[in-house]
Amino acid sequence: MTTIVPTATTASNSDSEHEYDIQSADNNDNNNDNNNNNNNSNNTTSSNKDRTEMMNRDDVKHKLAGLEMPDAYRLYYTNLSNETTEIFERVAAAKAKSRIDSIDVVEPKIAFDLSDRVSKMHEIDIAEPLRKLLSSNTKELSALLLSREIALGKYQKEDAPLEERLDLAVRVGLAIVTEGVTMAPLQGISDVVIKENRDGTRYLSISIAGP
Repeated sequence: MTTIVPTATTASNSDSEHEYDIQSADNNDNNNDNNNNNNNSNNTTSSNKDRTEMMNRDDVKHKLAGLEMPDAYRLYYTNLSNETTEIFERVAAAKAKSRIDSIDVVEPKIAFDLSDRVSKMHEIDIAEPLRKLLSSNTKELSALLLSREIALGKYQKEDAPLEERLDLAVRVGLAIVTEGVTMAPLQGISDVVIKENRDGTRYLSISIAGP
């Protein structure tokens, strides 16, 4: 029920390249100390706020309420989620106060299902639309349908470049097919670029990171 979603930066090494035809969808020390304290305070608030929003106990209850399961299972998942929430809150508070860690937030994200995993993995608000697609389509078809919407710019800024939209579409589609539990959509694809053939037509070049 509760899944930890890893985060990572995109890999940069490319051992192979797959090409697909596409149809274009055209301060003094005191002041510094004070500033640091203020920044740490703000970061602490922000970090704890992010963790609380991500693992809200009421949200857990709401999600579990919509699922049919034996009472013993419901108690198990409720306790598991509550304990996970408590652990994340404690870790977030500790990291926010620590000057040892390079980042003051807990990097893994908590997700409840495939749609939630994919949404948080790519930081795009597609959880509900994906749930609806998956309720009436196969995983593979849902991936294609949602990727098409992303490529057309439905879930991004209006001025997002085509290449950027296609990059996200490819990664999200792969995340759906792999159920959001592998690093392939983040690190397995190193580059998504639109290139031109000799006759002037365009195609989408997808570079796969090795090994």
